[in-house]
Amino acid sequence: MDNELKLLLENFKKILKEDEVNNSDLALCIKKDSPDMKFVLYNYRQLLLYDRLVDIRKFSSYTFIKYIAEEYLIGMMSFRNQKHSHCEGSMEVQLSAVNKKYQGGGFGKMLYGLAMTYFYPKPIMADRGDVSKEASRVWKSLENNPKVEKLPPSKEPYVGKFDNIYSPKTKPKDDDCIVYDKTRDEINKAYRYSSGENKQLLNNLIKNHEKFLEILQSKYKLKSNYMTEILLLSARNLFGQEYRG
Repeated sequence: MDNELKLLLENFKKILKEDEVNNSDLALCIKKDSPDMKFVLYNYRQLLLYDRLVDIRKFSSYTFIKYIAEEYLIGMMSFRNQKHSHCEGSMEVQLSAVNKKYQGGGFGKMLYGLAMTYFYPKPIMADRGDVSKEASRVWKSLENNPKVEKLPPSKEPYVGKFDNIYSPKTKPKDDDCIVYDKTRDEINKAYRYSSGENKQLLNNLIKNHEKFLEILQSKYKLKSNYMTEILLLSARNLFGQEYRG
């Protein structure tokens, strides 16, 4: 019985190893649509192996988009650019989500890290209307990360968190923002990397997306904006009901 159990465990470990996703398999699609912006993280290597890509124009859009979303999309974030000086001039995370198939793999934290790298020196902050418990956990991990700079600073004239824009207590205006209950101070701050963290990973993921589009153009004569729209529609289909940032 012990030998059988050992064999089962070994086989289980092999299955887990086969299901692992390497960063080299991933690509990041970035869509700028002022004042909004979207990130879609997906497994481009596996998507290239999908044998029906050749028939992409023949699919009913819903069937194809649903399949792409469920099988190959890993996560998505959407942002709103705060063009005023309030809230430390942050990019507001309006939505963040990870495919249930890939949850628990650290992809949520990866996306937030990529966002801080991409938007630097602008920080990122939580949605000012609603933040889910799942997203709050990510913000809490950023608050506890020594590599992440928290804004506003803790020294005078600031107090280490946003000042209520409707009843400000500090003189500066750049820290004025809509604030949450004080028990959720992890989302009453903005965050950015204090150095060039994740820069190489970000560049590689963007290059992988460009490579993916080039392959589709060469192999199937698909224009890059066509597949970009497919990825965005797939993400909206899958993550439309997911938790907010």
